[in-house]
Amino acid sequence: MTVYFIVGFGIYITNICKNINYRMTRHRLRLPKTGDFWVDDHYLFEVGGKNKKSKQIRDEPKAYIVLDDIETGYFNQIPLWLFGFLY
Repeated sequence: MTVYFIVGFGIYITNICKNINYRMTRHRLRLPKTGDFWVDDHYLFEVGGKNKKSKQIRDEPKAYIVLDDIETGYFNQIPLWLFGFLY
């Protein structure tokens, strides 16, 4: 099952997932039990504001936090604006 949208986030997670899914035709996007979305059942992403912590995904080996309002990434933190380069 391919996920086309995720509902419930104030930072337009719906648009992010639509754009990612549309542009990544070779990859599978789905909802996990923890985190916000899986890519190819390999990479887990959690999306949030700049103060978001990794407690929801700390047990996952390939988990990343996508943060709004940060300029640069650090370890497993990715700036939300970088997802704009996917399209």
